[in-house]
Amino acid sequence: MNDKPVQLADIGTTFTLFKKTSATTSPVLVFMPGSGRLNGKVFRVRASGEITTAATTNATVTLQYGTSGTTGSNTTIEASGAVAVNTTSEPFEISADLILDSTGQALRGSGRSNIADTTGAIATLDNNPTSVDPAAGDDATQAFAVGITFSTGNAANVADLRDFTLEVL
Repeated sequence: MNDKPVQLADIGTTFTLFKKTSATTSPVLVFMPGSGRLNGKVFRVRASGEITTAATTNATVTLQYGTSGTTGSNTTIEASGAVAVNTTSEPFEISADLILDSTGQALRGSGRSNIADTTGAIATLDNNPTSVDPAAGDDATQAFAVGITFSTGNAANVADLRDFTLEVL
């Protein structure tokens, strides 16, 4: 992670990205290495943490490709689906195993998630981002973000992002 994220609390029912503590308008991002270092290599992006609720509610964790803090501007590559997290604290994990299609400049791969012992089946990406250039020379131009949606707003709904990484497999 490129900064310790703030805890997301009382966010209502709107999809919200985890944000940096040093700049609350900027999302926590994991950057892809540039200069072709991922070209032809399989890599994994993984986020994990804990969700706490004080009422009956579902939570959906979403992994996105993009650098924007604006809802709807990034590309969702994996979403957990709505999972019941009712008046409890439960861990979550979401990940994607990816490879760059250097000819088509697209991300390909599969994703999976686990919230409260509910594991989503391994499946192809929800969307394949395009215009992903494996030869880009800057490590700060292509990245991933993660966020959450609660089905019911409650001041006690909290999500903590504890780990967010990219690793070459």
